[in-house]
Amino acid sequence: MNVNIKIWVFIIPLFCLNSFAQQKQKIECNYSDSVVGSYYSKVQLAECFLMQDKSDSALKYYTDARKVFGLYQLNDRRNVMICLKNCSDTSILREWFRYGYYCAADSIGPENYMKLYHSFIPESLSSNLLETLQHTPKMKWAYIQEHEQISQILNPLYEIDQKYRSEEFANSNDKYILLQRKKSDKRNFSILISCYKRFGDFSTNRFSGLYKNADDAYRLILVHYFSNAENRVKQHDFFVGQVKKGNLDSRVYAQIVDNYLSDTSQVYGCHTSFCYNDTVVVYELSEPYKSRINRNRSRIFLQDIETLHQKQVWAWQNFSLYSFETLWVVIPEKSSDTVRDLAEKCKALMGPMVAGYTIYTR
Repeated sequence: MNVNIKIWVFIIPLFCLNSFAQQKQKIECNYSDSVVGSYYSKVQLAECFLMQDKSDSALKYYTDARKVFGLYQLNDRRNVMICLKNCSDTSILREWFRYGYYCAADSIGPENYMKLYHSFIPESLSSNLLETLQHTPKMKWAYIQEHEQISQILNPLYEIDQKYRSEEFANSNDKYILLQRKKSDKRNFSILISCYKRFGDFSTNRFSGLYKNADDAYRLILVHYFSNAENRVKQHDFFVGQVKKGNLDSRVYAQIVDNYLSDTSQVYGCHTSFCYNDTVVVYELSEPYKSRINRNRSRIFLQDIETLHQKQVWAWQNFSLYSFETLWVVIPEKSSDTVRDLAEKCKALMGPMVAGYTIYTR
């Protein structure tokens, strides 16, 4: 069964223009565990309110989360934009825009900032907000060239990674093709590690907007290098450290690690649910696998696997535009396969890890 085709959705909404305008500036990296944990706890509270259709409260907690890093982790930006559209509490909106302006580049004045967000600003708030922004000082940013240099280095690696993974070579078993993939994966990872050695720790959330493939390059380099279990085990602690310092989104890292792990070796349980056509399959995990996965998730600020499943099912059944962690898409090998056929095949892969499963429809 082909289970290697997944959906990765990365949305770059309007308010990222602020970060693009200041990519040569640095927000300090390497936060403490408690600070990084507070970001995720606030985001998780916001998500609870999203599920209760309380956009005002959700945006309040998203605003509090932004105050931890100055920017959102990439996975949260889509949800924030929807909250902005749906929020009706002008005091919460005012604070979100005020803090956003505080973090914006010095080149963006109050009038320009409001032009960027005019479609989100209700008329009742417009005049008061302009006055608020005019009296809001800007965060003092320290210039740093390294983030742009790192982005420039990583940017071309995306095409190198994909050279032998295009549709033409997607299912190739040709030894030459496989060898070229392995060589490019090793070379790309070496270049990535050289960036850490040369520049020190850096935040993947602050790659330069001038180099739009840098983020995908970083992610895919790890995905493909970690397909080798020895590589993954050897490098795991270092990248968990980057998550704990706030430099790498924990949800993105979980997807990277589990990308090729669809059996009992899953670290974060990313393949314990999937969608197919108009259904979602969620697996009930047995002990000790569930406890192991929940411990691993907790170490990088993720909620337990049961809570993740509840969120995924809620979003699916309610046709929600909100996104949480990625819900994987399974593509069957045979067009005649039913969702139960696929559920049984995945269950067989996970073996003793699975106690049963539920099929949800909408």
